[in-house]
Amino acid sequence: MNNMTFYGKSLLFMGAHPDDIELGCGGAFIAGMVGKADIFCYTFSDNQKNPDLLNLVTEHANSMRALGLKEDQFELGTFETRRFPDARQEILEKNDCLAQEISTKNRIRTHRARLASRPSNRHPGSNAGFPRYHRVGI
Repeated sequence: MNNMTFYGKSLLFMGAHPDDIELGCGGAFIAGMVGKADIFCYTFSDNQKNPDLLNLVTEHANSMRALGLKEDQFELGTFETRRFPDARQEILEKNDCLAQEISTKNRIRTHRARLASRPSNRHPGSNAGFPRYHRVGI
């Protein structure tokens, strides 16, 4: 990605897990764009299968609001983190649906594009595949 000028553009941030967008895409980056670009953030998993993370939905919404986003600028999906490879088709369909809804050419994701699981991968949530998206991180 050579041009980081996003003012006046539509941006779609996609993360596999809560905190991926806030930390992986850089909260400062998003916060700096609020009001200058049309922003939508989608996180695929709410991690609600983990009983230790029952406050995560509220914490995620609070962190998005802390970045300056309104309720209609972010969404938390219900894909199960450890089952991303099994839900590959549904995730790809959600990608396409979001891209059409947001109608943007600037899609920003937090994980490397991969469509198949590899035994050496230590981060199983990253295997779902996020094709044709820019990777942004700090």
